[in-house]
Amino acid sequence: MSDLARTPGQFGQVLRRARKNAGFSQSDLAERCGKKLFQK
Repeated sequence: MSDLARTPGQFGQVLRRARKNAGFSQSDLAERCGKKLFQK
């Protein structure tokens, strides 16, 4: 990953882009790290 983040907003964008490029949804990542998502 060659993206540079200088602000918290940019950091979030870099993480989302990397997650999407890897083909993971937020739910997929939560499942992989053993966390449960609270749904409304």
